Amino acid sequence: MSEIQFRNCLSFMLSMYRYGRKSDHIVIRISKFSWFPHFKAMFELTDGTLVVYEYVPIKPIQGKWLPPIFFEGRTIRKVYKLVDSISLDNWVPQQTHIDWRNL
Repeated sequence: MSEIQFRNCLSFMLSMYRYGRKSDHIVIRISKFSWFPHFKAMFELTDGTLVVYEYVPIKPIQGKWLPPIFFEGRTIRKVYKLVDSISLDNWVPQQTHIDWRNL
């Protein structure tokens, strides 16, 4: 059985993302290694658990103006379980004064 070979995080995210479900999200952020965008697919399960899938380079190249668009990478899955939830119905923000001149 052959395994699907991904070329970058965008192709991986598009293959993982299930269109049409309200609980699925696309996360786009700046890469840790360059100004280039990084893509993730996030799924929310019925019990509130978040599962995040991303494709990251095995040997990242840092500091380049234009990083390689296609790279050898690996798949990472992170699971965030909902432990407790609180109601914010009666929450009032605390008034905080910051004196920016003394920083």
